Amino acid sequence: MKFPKGIPIIENVKIQFVNFDNILNQAKKAREGRLNGYLQIIYPQEVDVLFFENGNPINAGRFNRSGFSQIPIKELVERAKKSEVGIVNIYDIPDELVYMMIVTLREKPMIASKSFKDVDVDKLISKFQEINFNGFILLVRDFEYFYIKFENGIPVRIYTPGKIEVGKLTLEMFKKFVEKLTPDFKISIYKGEAQIKQADPALISLYVKFLNSLIQAFGEIIGMSIVRKTIFSSFDLMKGQYSFLSGFEIDENTVIKEGNIVVTEDELTTAMASLIDKFVDAIFIVLGRQTDEVIYKCIKDYRFALKSAGFFEKSKLSRLNI
Repeated sequence: MKFPKGIPIIENVKIQFVNFDNILNQAKKAREGRLNGYLQIIYPQEVDVLFFENGNPINAGRFNRSGFSQIPIKELVERAKKSEVGIVNIYDIPDELVYMMIVTLREKPMIASKSFKDVDVDKLISKFQEINFNGFILLVRDFEYFYIKFENGIPVRIYTPGKIEVGKLTLEMFKKFVEKLTPDFKISIYKGEAQIKQADPALISLYVKFLNSLIQAFGEIIGMSIVRKTIFSSFDLMKGQYSFLSGFEIDENTVIKEGNIVVTEDELTTAMASLIDKFVDAIFIVLGRQTDEVIYKCIKDYRFALKSAGFFEKSKLSRLNI
């Protein structure tokens, strides 16, 4: 897989020599502050890419011969730490390119992997200008990825695989460029409207720890058998609305285990607020007003982080005025 490079931070380092905990920490201390770019791990059959914004990992993708897909950040990091074969590169790239690369993993394209030879460029440009298109085009050939940004229907920048420089474009330059494209080029078109940030693994861990503390506290008062049935029922009800909740497991001791899930922070917080509300409402039927006393004791270690995540804006637990 060949992507636009950007400014190299490290290149062609064997994976066994890379400390990924240090990499994740050092990304926050990169050139002129914090890294905006991507970490690329080249495996024998595919490529994993971890994207950064201001030094924080915000999304991850996997690229191979069958295409590309979004994967959990945690899954990428865990695989990297266990792998003995692979090459690691890190590049600082423009924010715009970070956004476009992630959007291709999350957003359904207007046109997907269409042979460029079947595209009428003049009609395409005319349509883009008619709708003031502000998205981008992805061109792929032999696992090389070109990203072309449009503003108000006009191509303005091109990011070329293997190159650091951002290419400035005019409409005439774009037409001359595409005239030279061979029939094996595939085109995909994106509006560029998707949210690009995955939920931080630390946020997932926060919700799991809080929920487990509630389970343990309620279990000590009304018995773990009732609590176990209640949390399973709550999960089953909420999975219909939030399918990614299926990625969590509840073990034989009624402890929730973190799953490898792909979800935005807003989606995660909304789902967890609904799940916890459903669970707490069911417990209230058994425990009554003592329920809030238990919640208050459990929540004290997490209240600032939960507030920062916007949890109380979505949850009935806002009634506690924490």
